[in-house]
Amino acid sequence: MYIDLILAVCFFIFFLRIAVSYIGAVKERRKKVFKDLPEVPYFLSVVVPGRNEEANFKECILSIAQSNYPSDRFEIIAVNDRSEDSTGQILDDLKSQIPNLSVIHIDDTTKVPNLRGKPGALQAGIERAKGEIIVMTDADCTVNPNWLSTLAKTFQDEQIGMSAGYSAIKTKTIFDKIQAVEWTYLHTLATTGVGFDIPLSCYGNNLAVRKKDFDAIGGYHSVSFSVTEDLALMHAIHKSGKKIRYLTLEESTITTQPCPNFKEYLKQKHRWVIGALDLGWIAFVFVLTSFSMWLGIAISLFICHPWWLLAFILLRFAGDSLITIPSARILKQNKIIKWTIPAIFFFIFMELVAPFLLLKKDVKWKGQTF
Repeated sequence: MYIDLILAVCFFIFFLRIAVSYIGAVKERRKKVFKDLPEVPYFLSVVVPGRNEEANFKECILSIAQSNYPSDRFEIIAVNDRSEDSTGQILDDLKSQIPNLSVIHIDDTTKVPNLRGKPGALQAGIERAKGEIIVMTDADCTVNPNWLSTLAKTFQDEQIGMSAGYSAIKTKTIFDKIQAVEWTYLHTLATTGVGFDIPLSCYGNNLAVRKKDFDAIGGYHSVSFSVTEDLALMHAIHKSGKKIRYLTLEESTITTQPCPNFKEYLKQKHRWVIGALDLGWIAFVFVLTSFSMWLGIAISLFICHPWWLLAFILLRFAGDSLITIPSARILKQNKIIKWTIPAIFFFIFMELVAPFLLLKKDVKWKGQTF
């Protein structure tokens, strides 16, 4: 009897997590999005940092330049962050093709003092920016033609300090497709937090922030250093009293490269896990709910109770599918939906691996150690 009660409590805790995640995502998706831009569109500054991105930077810049946004109302600021390949030359060559492109070259003597890694590159670009709205993406991304206009529309609400969108993955291999499902799942969890006005996460390759709000918090100079600088900025904007939007729209989605292999994927996951520690009690709650599921499975196996075991397994697969599939459909990513079940098997495996990633404190990313 007591065992059944424990199992029922574990089941309910994980069910509650699924329900809250789903409700929060729906709540955020139902918020109003302005249909039209102001009569005089905002001037936007698109800041794109990159380090050793000779294979990707050109395609990224060209996709932004081809946006369906008045060309005289946005600028592109590409930041070459101490690259050791031909990234700098590629960007300089692009300037003759794209009139509203400017390039900043950072080396160890010109980097922003006291700022390491990507935050320093972003700060350097934003300090040069003339726009009312700062839009950020990464050098390995391409953007939807309506990306700029869709993000800009949200700022007609003067209380909005930051707006974010989803990232889709370019897929070729099975591993790419699993990563695509994971990114959709994680973005949806991020929309859940914003839906309840509790910022959980965001992704720096698809963010926009009001310039005066960025300046008001002191920029990255005043934001505590984090290996997930996007989340640190999100928390700072939210703490300042400004609202955040998280758009589940195809038009506001960018496309990024997958991790090419499992080794690089582990590096990315390590960075995310370390960065998630900044969530404090929220991270604890997430771990607790995951532990409840694993405890339920372990007890079911120990007492040889197949029905409880089946219930926990079905709950996990149904819950993750409920969170992921509606977002994929809205974003017209139907080709990844059939990979949801294999991806959930992979999620379960990575939940067992994640605690071991915390044992290593140094984060290696883009040839740098933090």
